[in-house]
Amino acid sequence: MSPETYFSGGHIVNTAGIVWLVIFAVAALTFFGVAVVVSVKGVGDLRHLLRSAQKREGDAA
Repeated sequence: MSPETYFSGGHIVNTAGIVWLVIFAVAALTFFGVAVVVSVKGVGDLRHLLRSAQKREGDAA
């Protein structure tokens, strides 16, 4: 059995190429997953900081 696989368009991809593609996909999903978590946490922290700043501003007035 040949270690080559045909993707659409007739391009030949060997086993090493498929392994690299899987590793790349996992790395990309991990990167973007971390980026989403950091963004959500950052927005939450920013909202908290802005709320506490508004409270202090209201107390000073």
